[in-house]
Amino acid sequence: MIPTPTRNVSLPFQQGGFKSLCEVLDYAAQGDTGLNFHDVRGRLEQTLSYVHLRRSAVAVAKRLRERGLTIGSPIALVAETSPAFLKLFYACQYAGFVPCPLPHHLRTGAPDAYVAQLRQLLARTRAHLLLVPERLVDSATQAAEGLPITTTGFDMLLQDLPEDDTAWLSDVPDQPTAYVQFSSGSTAEPKGVVVSQAALMANVDAIARHGLRMQEDDRAFSWLPLYHDMGLVGFSVVAMCAQRSVDYLAPMSFAARPLQWLRLMSACRSTITYAPLFAWHLAAQRYEGTAQDIDLSSLRIAGVGGDMVQAAQLDDCMRILASAGLRANAMQPSYGLAEATLAISMTDAAECPRVDNILLADAMGGTPVATATATAPSHATRRLVSAGRPLPGIEVQVRDAAGSLLPDRHVGHLWIRGSSVMQKYLDADAPRGANAFLDTGDLGYLHDGEIFVSGRAKDLVLVRGRNIWLQDIEWLAERVPPLVAGDTAAIAVDDDVNGSLVLLVQRAVTDADAQEALRQQLVDAVLQALGVTVRVLFLPARSLLFTTSGKLARQQMRQRYSSGAWDMVSSRDAFRSLAVEPTT
Repeated sequence: MIPTPTRNVSLPFQQGGFKSLCEVLDYAAQGDTGLNFHDVRGRLEQTLSYVHLRRSAVAVAKRLRERGLTIGSPIALVAETSPAFLKLFYACQYAGFVPCPLPHHLRTGAPDAYVAQLRQLLARTRAHLLLVPERLVDSATQAAEGLPITTTGFDMLLQDLPEDDTAWLSDVPDQPTAYVQFSSGSTAEPKGVVVSQAALMANVDAIARHGLRMQEDDRAFSWLPLYHDMGLVGFSVVAMCAQRSVDYLAPMSFAARPLQWLRLMSACRSTITYAPLFAWHLAAQRYEGTAQDIDLSSLRIAGVGGDMVQAAQLDDCMRILASAGLRANAMQPSYGLAEATLAISMTDAAECPRVDNILLADAMGGTPVATATATAPSHATRRLVSAGRPLPGIEVQVRDAAGSLLPDRHVGHLWIRGSSVMQKYLDADAPRGANAFLDTGDLGYLHDGEIFVSGRAKDLVLVRGRNIWLQDIEWLAERVPPLVAGDTAAIAVDDDVNGSLVLLVQRAVTDADAQEALRQQLVDAVLQALGVTVRVLFLPARSLLFTTSGKLARQQMRQRYSSGAWDMVSSRDAFRSLAVEPTT
């Protein structure tokens, strides 16, 4: 099987500038590039050129219109990484319907949890049609039970498509809504963000032209799930807006073999990829300089997004993968969220990540102020990685709890507005003001025009009059051997009048004395650095819960802790009998 080419032979390269997803695909389909799907062993399973994607999408759109749905109706669509999903997603565009991509079944061994999650989202979409891969029809039918939804397998709509059926396209409605994106739900239940065609095209243009500075010889690679904004927008829409070929690996294949991601990028000579930092770190740990068949020198953009970036972890990745040819100036930290369509800011391409070594002190009114320090970073110094400057069309302000603007290096709430910022949630009674600012729920500061994100607002807790970041507790703990990045999660619980800080550790230490020694080391490390006491609870491997974008799901873990599900197990036990939900 031959993959789609990196460059088009005759179609002129264009960096966006389109008005809708239909217009994007219409243009890309005039070229030779397209999409390639690889299995867990790295073999090329399927290819789909943009010309064939458009042909299939148009034919399926006609079949969808024949179902009698009202123009603008939402269609729930389970987003697996496959040609089938993309054909159906873009078919909704031509048919005038609003696709609502939903999570694919990633939780092997926990079908009940997936059914419950799917049912919750289905109720929010208010869709009357649910499209799913054939193997998930039973689970989807169970999730839709009692709801006014018809469940249909992908194959029923995709089989026996005509070669070319475009005569009816003059009837395509001008649909202002592109799709509904459900947020990852890191601090609350997922919300449905209504993404307009105008907002999508504005963000895509800014990303392609100013963030990635896409070129006609770029080739993208992604394992990110297509129900997440970074996967869908970044590696379907943005790539198509620049007529670029994309190589895909399914998220489950990445989880099974993280090193396959690096091997395939090496083989495909990928120039652009993006992933949360935890994925880079996991792949780097697997690599360890021993895989001779990996050459990442072709990567022009090695993007980092999805969560705030820990400087030490980023340093580790760059150091380890340098022997594989990854250049430090290819790493591109960024900041975004679904409410902004995707990206808010991106660091300059071809520049090394910028780290701000700071000390945080509380100013008048309890506002933390970041003070630059020239001293070597210590356990009391925070190292924050710049997320770059806001993209064109996006304005960022930093405000205190009362809504007043803060000067440079004062930590506050990050507020945004601009052409790519959403106007309403799916279940909102009315749209937001056209020029209104939106509170992102994140904390950070501006310095020299660049954004430094320090954490989620709900992850900043007040302990005896002091501001404590839960991430700081985790980062301190993960410096204590044998713990590594990703082994801990800090949560705040209401156990007493002053509240409590709990450090969850998913590292099995079967020897009781060794476990007690590690516990004391962790308590001492946090106490010395931050002046607060934590309770340490050891959990089995893979116990920590994450959102679909790889962020710690603190609210869910707090609920599990408060229910006693974790606390029933003695901290001195080997935890063999505790059934926990695997991370996604």
